Amino acid sequence: MRAYDRTPPAYTPHPIPPGSPLSRFGAVPVILVERQPSQAYVWDDEDPAVVWDAAGDPYVWDAPASAANFIDATCDFQALEVDVGRPDDLNLFASGRCLFSLDNRSGQWSTYDAGGRLIYYAPGRRVRVLAKIGTETFWLFAGYIDRWDDTAADSVTVEAHDRFATLAQPVGKFTPGTAGETAGPRIDAIRSRAGDGDPVRLEAGTVTLTRQQTDRSPLEEIQVTALSDGGLVYTDADGTLVYRDRLWPRGRDDQPTIDRFTDNVCDADAFMVWDCQLATVDDYLATVVHLENVAGLVSEAVTDDELLLGGAPFPLTHPDPDHWTTQAEGDKLAGALLNLFGDPTVGVASMTLHLVDPLQDLWRVGIDKRLGDRIEFLHDFVAAGGLPGTFDVALVVTTVAHRVTPDAWLVELGTTQAVEATPVQRWDMTHWTWDDPLARWDH
Repeated sequence: MRAYDRTPPAYTPHPIPPGSPLSRFGAVPVILVERQPSQAYVWDDEDPAVVWDAAGDPYVWDAPASAANFIDATCDFQALEVDVGRPDDLNLFASGRCLFSLDNRSGQWSTYDAGGRLIYYAPGRRVRVLAKIGTETFWLFAGYIDRWDDTAADSVTVEAHDRFATLAQPVGKFTPGTAGETAGPRIDAIRSRAGDGDPVRLEAGTVTLTRQQTDRSPLEEIQVTALSDGGLVYTDADGTLVYRDRLWPRGRDDQPTIDRFTDNVCDADAFMVWDCQLATVDDYLATVVHLENVAGLVSEAVTDDELLLGGAPFPLTHPDPDHWTTQAEGDKLAGALLNLFGDPTVGVASMTLHLVDPLQDLWRVGIDKRLGDRIEFLHDFVAAGGLPGTFDVALVVTTVAHRVTPDAWLVELGTTQAVEATPVQRWDMTHWTWDDPLARWDH
């Protein structure tokens, strides 16, 4: 776990049999499902041998409901998918999704009893997905069940989403927060209005915010607040609502290391990935940043890059008026966004880590990747003119997807466009002289 992570729920671990496919993994997935409290028995229970409060009878008709708890479903799992991140072109994140199927030949996960009476209603109950390496625990997902489907193959399929799905539900008109507060306190006020009581980790933010009535959903209002400040808001793997200010490209201060990855630089000290898709797209490119707030103030920043000015314009605007208060705040925000998105750079649309790879130990690095982590990526390519080239760039993780079966564990990562680059100097292609004290001939 990381320094700020919430404590996982208490549960009784299900032992992994020695012959189980999971015993060959370097980590064990842990799927925890919250069970609904067991209600007291009813008089017309289908068992005819049951006698009202008979001595020694386990059925006590006035027994109180038992407390809810988490059940380890790992030994019954057939497949597991966790997919979080995937922001749009404004860096607004989608609700994280978890999908898994469980073997139900034992009836352990049935929602109805033999008489057809509903005994467990799953939607709204909590799901926690962890991974364990030895005695260490890592968070993968925390959310709420919204579908529980019984299939014809003696299994159940469960779908859950993180707290964004709950915050996306309208609550009617409301006026959040107080005038003059910054983004962190405003987001806290909005989610409190939605009845959200889960943990938060909110950076204060930069601009001061105006206050007005809204009929947006709490999530939409939180996103407007984040855009008004130039920050990011997302749900972390442990279910914590996180707000990062406009310095988010620096990475997370709770990540243990900045890991290095490559898809084709074999002699680099880096983890090898597969199915890498590099992307140079205009989704995150801005030549003109045009912002307007609720009071009608307009702030604009324009690139001075002659190459970009000679082509099509790439405007960046927000779909709703911002909530920053002063002209100076709007101007600084526009400049910060242009500084971040004004350079065309390469990013990693997706790359895959095969955790069962026998040639490298990827278990910890793959399982502990989180939204907002900063990573380094190396890639050799043939540059313009036929010369060799190398990308050595810093990126921020914006997508983490786990695909787990009893035979494989794949982790797909996606990132922002490069937020920093290290120039690579080669022996026969450099402005440095041989004995230059500043020369660095490797990465």
